[in-house]
Amino acid sequence: MAFPGRREEFDSFDRLLLGQIRDRLLNVKLFYALIRFTGDFMKIKSSGSSPPDVDMTPMIDIVFQLIAFFMVITNFEQQQADERVTLPKDQLAKPPEVKRENTFTINLGFDRDKEGEITNTTPFIFFAGEKFEVEASATKLRQESQFYQTIGTPLEDVTVEIRADADVSSGLVQKLIQMCQEQEIGFQRFALKATQKS
Repeated sequence: MAFPGRREEFDSFDRLLLGQIRDRLLNVKLFYALIRFTGDFMKIKSSGSSPPDVDMTPMIDIVFQLIAFFMVITNFEQQQADERVTLPKDQLAKPPEVKRENTFTINLGFDRDKEGEITNTTPFIFFAGEKFEVEASATKLRQESQFYQTIGTPLEDVTVEIRADADVSSGLVQKLIQMCQEQEIGFQRFALKATQKS
């Protein structure tokens, strides 16, 4: 049984539906065509393989900081050694196998001229930019002892490195060691510096 007018409604509905589907398919085709076109158009042209630029400024800063650090360390070690002290030569002299941690250096020598000749026969202690005789060194030695006690380092762990000139009498070096061992000062470990005889 056919219903009058129904077929025409379905036909018009089908046409409408097919029209919308066709329009959408057309839009999809246009969309993909547009994507393909813009993709080809906007493709990044490679200009050859060039390496990326590297900013060297931080590397240069680090190098200069390391240079400054090593210059300061070198100057610090040179301050401990005094050019006015000519160390004695010995065949048995050798550097310590293990670097000592808690040390301070006392330079015991003479005033010398530019040629290295002794200008004053009185031996002096050259310590922290100052010059004084062995008899007057007790105050400075006491200050060093108090410094190590303040920072919590036992005096038994502190090594006193004595750089005595070859022309200084061994009796004076012994006197200096005895002063370091006095009750108020209390140092117990000592090392005498010398250069190796070749």
